[in-house]
Amino acid sequence: MGGRDARRPARCRRYKHQKLCQAGTTSLSPRQAHPLLSPACAVSINLTRILEFRQLPTRAAETLIVLASVLVVSTFALVREQSMRAYGLEVGGTGLAFWAIQTLALSRTRKADREYSSLGMRVVANQLPPLAYVVAGGLLVAGRPNGIYWIVPGVLLSFTAGIFGAWVLLIEIQR
Repeated sequence: MGGRDARRPARCRRYKHQKLCQAGTTSLSPRQAHPLLSPACAVSINLTRILEFRQLPTRAAETLIVLASVLVVSTFALVREQSMRAYGLEVGGTGLAFWAIQTLALSRTRKADREYSSLGMRVVANQLPPLAYVVAGGLLVAGRPNGIYWIVPGVLLSFTAGIFGAWVLLIEIQR
């Protein structure tokens, strides 16, 4: 078992895709790690670099919060036998809460963050995902079952915004 394999941690030798395993053990540089592994991975790999910039810790929180909104909305959907109105209130309330948090984060970092992305792209990635949940919640509370279909764009926009944020935290700050 000597040679190159002996230097790798035991848990990495077991995996077929060793590069993915090594990404979690910092054997890969941030440029080599895949940007879709997770925003948490992007934050942990570049934590010292992120902390060097005043606006990037807030940007990291934005990225994690937008993905947390998907988890919260999906968790509410698992409640059995709840009314459409109750689910609408939960989804709409979640959208409003996350929208308020995202708006606060955007207002605090928009001036300092122009180096990494345009303001228009930030607004789209920051504001659209929670607003889709607000629309869904409003329609469901109003008794319109088609409001449930607005959750799909909210989830897709949240994933897109999360990937965009992870890309900035993983790749763009290294330039």
